[in-house]
Amino acid sequence: MTLIKTATLLIATLLIPGFASAGHHEKGNHMMLAAQPGQVMVVYHWPCADADAGLSLVKALIAYERDASPYPYSAAPALHEDGAVVSVDVHGSTESMNDALAWQAADKEWQAQFAVMEATCGSAADLSSPVLTMQYASVMNQSDRSGSGRIFFALCAEALRQWRVVAKRRWQRRLRPAGPI
Repeated sequence: MTLIKTATLLIATLLIPGFASAGHHEKGNHMMLAAQPGQVMVVYHWPCADADAGLSLVKALIAYERDASPYPYSAAPALHEDGAVVSVDVHGSTESMNDALAWQAADKEWQAQFAVMEATCGSAADLSSPVLTMQYASVMNQSDRSGSGRIFFALCAEALRQWRVVAKRRWQRRLRPAGPI
């Protein structure tokens, strides 16, 4: 009888953690929102002749910001389908974004790294940076997978729309005659 009790206890001890953690993976299936309501997302888009070098420079700049900036925010580097170097920054608010921008303007190391990036990618005048302030309908939340997907695609569509407006203005400036005809 002792052997049966010991075997039962052993089996129960081995199975209980499995039952307790069952379903733990389901939480990871939900898409996280790109940003919360009130947060500010900035999509920096910089056409770069050497995209690989530009991407490594923006990664180094983001790493420096993460360690040195007194104003925390998240930033993610990427390559756009048109070959441009992209950084997507998410700030807690407009005020924190403005504080971070002021810090960048005053920080000599940040400015030096940005100058190297400008030498690699071209003029900073080609850099576009649409600013999006996040606002969600209350019916959409993180547990609504299709709602999160709609939000993500709506954010992407809005960023692309703003980028196209900026790109169109640039082309119009380039096509204008230089002087009187």
